[in-house]
Amino acid sequence: MSEDYYRCRNLIHLKKFLENENKTILMGIKIFNKSSSDKTSERICKKIVDGNKNIICEIQLELRRLKVNLRFRMHEAIAAGFKSHPEKVMKDFDISYKEGIPQSLGDQWWFIDCENLPEKLPDFLEFMEYEGT
Repeated sequence: MSEDYYRCRNLIHLKKFLENENKTILMGIKIFNKSSSDKTSERICKKIVDGNKNIICEIQLELRRLKVNLRFRMHEAIAAGFKSHPEKVMKDFDISYKEGIPQSLGDQWWFIDCENLPEKLPDFLEFMEYEGT
C-alpha cells in the first residue's frame, strides 16, 4: 500500500472532521446569540472557524499533490448522469492518471497514480488499494 494512499485517507478524514466542527460551531453561535449579548465568545468561535478554514484549504492543496488510485464504478456513474467513457469523465474532472485499467467483471475502471483530485470526489469514484501487476 502506498504511503500516499494512507496520507490521503487521513487528510480526507481530518478535512471532514474540521468541516463538521465548523458547522457545529456556527450553529452554536446562532443559538448562543439568541440567548446572550456576549460578543467575546462569538469572536473566539469565529477565529476557530477561520483557522479551520485555513487548515481545510491547506489539506485540499496537499490532496491535489498526492498520487492515489481510484476505482470508477460505471453503474453508479451512469445513475449519476455521467454517460461518457470513464477516461473522458476523468478528463472532465481534470484528474490526471498514469494508467486506466478496464475491469469488465466488475463494470469498473481502475485509475492508477491519480493526481489533481477535485475538492469533492463524486460518489462513483472511490480510493482503492493497488499493488500493480
